[in-house]
Order: sequence, then C-alpha cells, then structure tokens
Amino acid sequence: GITGTRSSGPLPVMTLYRRASWERVGGYSSALPWGNEDYDFWCKVVQHGVHATKLSGDLCRYRFKQNSMMRQGQAFQAEERAMLRTRHLG
Repeated sequence: GITGTRSSGPLPVMTLYRRASWERVGGYSSALPWGNEDYDFWCKVVQHGVHATKLSGDLCRYRFKQNSMMRQGQAFQAEERAMLRTRHLG
C-alpha cells in the first residue's frame, strides 16, 4: 500500500529518480489542474513497487515565494486531495 501520503507524501520534495522509473509509471499526469503532479507521480511510483532511499544531510535549500503556485494552491487543497484519493485509493 501507500504509506506516508497523508501529510508529507511517500517521497521527499526534490526527489531524484531514474528515467526508467519515470517511464514505468507514465511520468507526470496532466489530469490535476492545480498542481500536485509530483505527489501523484510519487504515489504511482510507490504503487509500482519502486523503493526509495533517503540521503542524509541537507543537500539543497528551498525557498517559498510570496505568490507561488504552492501558496495559491492551498485554496484548492480539498479538491486536490479528493482527486488524489480517487486516483490512488480507489
């Protein structure tokens, strides 16, 4: 099953993956109108049995912009989660 998907996702932000994994699950979906295509991709990867290994340490910095898609997307959070549940939980 899919674990870790309730708040943070099954894989960490800025995940690196092999092209073969991308191709195996069909890449990112354009069916999600408000973003979260990376979250959807992670769910597909986990459902296909791809295993992840987390590297230790801080390897990058991530900055949230004032008017970013991530901040604006919070307005559609309920709809996004419903779409993801429909796509991956049944």
